[in-house]
Amino acid sequence: MRSGSNSRKPSFDALDPWPVNEHKRSHRDILKATAILGGGTAGGLIIGVVRMKLLAALLGAAGIGLLGVFSTLLTLGVSVAGMAIETTGVRQLSVAAADDEKQRAARWALWSFAAGLMVVALAAFWFLRKPLAALAIGDPAYVGWIPWIGVGVAVSILAAVQLAIVQSDRRLGDFTRIKLVSAIVSLIVGVGAVYMLGTPGVLVAVVAVPISNSLVALGYRANLPRIDRGPRPRFSALSVQWRLLATLGIVVTVSAVIGSIGQLFGRAMIVKELGLEQAGLFQAAFAISSLNVALLLAAMIPDFYPRLSAAVDDDRQFNRILNEQVHVGLIVAAPALTLLALIAPLALQLLYTSEFRDAGLLLRLLIIGDSMRVLGWALGFALLARKLSWSYLVVEATFTLALVPLIWLLMPVTGLRGVGLAYILAYSVTLPASLFLTARNAGIRVERRNAIMLAGLVAILASIAAMSLFSDVATIVLGMFCVAGLAILSVRELKRVGADFMPEKVQRLLVKLRR
Repeated sequence: MRSGSNSRKPSFDALDPWPVNEHKRSHRDILKATAILGGGTAGGLIIGVVRMKLLAALLGAAGIGLLGVFSTLLTLGVSVAGMAIETTGVRQLSVAAADDEKQRAARWALWSFAAGLMVVALAAFWFLRKPLAALAIGDPAYVGWIPWIGVGVAVSILAAVQLAIVQSDRRLGDFTRIKLVSAIVSLIVGVGAVYMLGTPGVLVAVVAVPISNSLVALGYRANLPRIDRGPRPRFSALSVQWRLLATLGIVVTVSAVIGSIGQLFGRAMIVKELGLEQAGLFQAAFAISSLNVALLLAAMIPDFYPRLSAAVDDDRQFNRILNEQVHVGLIVAAPALTLLALIAPLALQLLYTSEFRDAGLLLRLLIIGDSMRVLGWALGFALLARKLSWSYLVVEATFTLALVPLIWLLMPVTGLRGVGLAYILAYSVTLPASLFLTARNAGIRVERRNAIMLAGLVAILASIAAMSLFSDVATIVLGMFCVAGLAILSVRELKRVGADFMPEKVQRLLVKLRR
């Protein structure tokens, strides 16, 4: 039972504050975790780019197309058969972290549940190999390749369990090293296989990613306490864990499928109404926007979700962890998103070609929606941590149900910029729904400072987007002023809440920047 007689409706502002040094230490830990994970994520992306460049040089356009088809099939299989086991596993293990007996039951349940999912994945790809080959490639010559993709899905599930155990133990350094080392191994194995085997090496390149993840994670997991050894827990204890894993896993999977369907319908409407060229502009802007947010979220989730799940029975600590994480997220995101909004046309030209500069306004509009995600994703994980799976599903479905009609209404009138406006309005509908459900069902109260920071960031990004309609020079001046101001404010806030974990030279540089 959670602490407090009125646990559902706590007033965050009325709670006794933590000691200043404890408050600073908590922020410092979040910042340190963000730096570690962010560096690892960036390194993994660089390795992935190098891998793709080498494979493209060896395979050509047709080979890369085949690689893309099999990679998509693998990702789809993991999304459906994996039932978000890494996310749900982190939650179950973190909740049971303080009790060795409960932790052992959670690990037994996780391994046994994963074993069942792996068998299902292998069987599905074996028995459906012909229709999957016809659907994905349309060539019966590749039927024999499909079961090997099933092996990749099964190994991905195995790797997800091992990563969940590492995350729940909050070994962020190990988690980052696993990602980096496995990326290097998959690069060497995949490129080597394609170099020696030609087109058949594509299959090796695809399955090398999950296999290297699993093998590298196995080596690092050996350093963890083997709590899962010993007699099997009672069936009653395991069944409770299985039910929770299945319930949360199904909801997260269904949410992901709904989101994918919404994105598919949106792209189909763009192609039908505006043509393939405009659809290409949207894809370029959307890819940059998604990558920017993915870097931020990937740098926070492995640390945030385990801590949040471990505090699920303490309303005060639960609220504090969420608000501190959102605060740090906004501190980091504000100058980064504003800078990207300022250089949006240049970023499109550098990463693609000069003809993609026309999508600059669209990218700026998408960035406005991305700024709302900093708070939205934190609230979503709060719902999952509290086992409010149906509320989570409602929030995710609300976004899709709002996005598709808005695109249909706005795009014929305003063209491609209408798609960006549709994303902003869809997030504007989803975020209040998320705030309402988390406040009502999870007892979450977002701090006033976080609400003000988010509103200010949205206003700044909207001002840059609006100014770009009238004058490029005025947009540059306004953008540079906003980036500089937000950078100074962020540096001051970082220094106040815990930037002293940084090396002394970096701290001196931050002081100079602030001045």
